[in-house]
Amino acid sequence: MYFSMHILILLTCTQDLQDEINRLIHDVESLRRRLEEECMEKIEMQSHVKGQAEEFAVRSQIFEQEIVNIKKHREIEIEEMDSRLQKVILTLQLPLKQSR
Repeated sequence: MYFSMHILILLTCTQDLQDEINRLIHDVESLRRRLEEECMEKIEMQSHVKGQAEEFAVRSQIFEQEIVNIKKHREIEIEEMDSRLQKVILTLQLPLKQSR
């Protein structure tokens, strides 16, 4: 009777330990899946950030080029206006000089 009681207790403990092992295995598998999912999500986010940074760099270059082009265009317009103004001044000065 004494041994059978100990055997019963040992069997119960063994079953409890096996249940605990199974629970831990399940927890480890769940954590491993979660880690894989989070790693994939991290990679996707890094890729997204890199793509956004590259797009920003391209847009920045485009805007800088547009600024340069606008400045050149305005300089040309100013030079043309200055040239026309000089012609007008000369045409007005000529009669003024002749009248003196």
